[in-house]
Amino acid sequence: MKTALIIEDQPSNMQVFCLLLTHQGYRVLEATTDKEAIEAANLEIGPIDLILCDLTSLIPLVQSSLGSLSSRSKCGGPHRLWNTTNRLERER
Repeated sequence: MKTALIIEDQPSNMQVFCLLLTHQGYRVLEATTDKEAIEAANLEIGPIDLILCDLTSLIPLVQSSLGSLSSRSKCGGPHRLWNTTNRLERER
């Protein structure tokens, strides 16, 4: 079974992403902050095949340890997807 790590601070978004990935056969690790993501990855024994990251978590995650997360996959690192569901202030 493939493993996905989702880093998302909005509960409704997390729920949707978990549901979609679970239906695609992924086992999902959930994190709401960059620190939780690193902790979840460090506790995981097997490879992480997919990282789905909210853009608001991206900068701290890159500055901390995205490289160490990327080295966890058997085939050159996990696929990484960045997302944002927040509209810009001027669009509201």
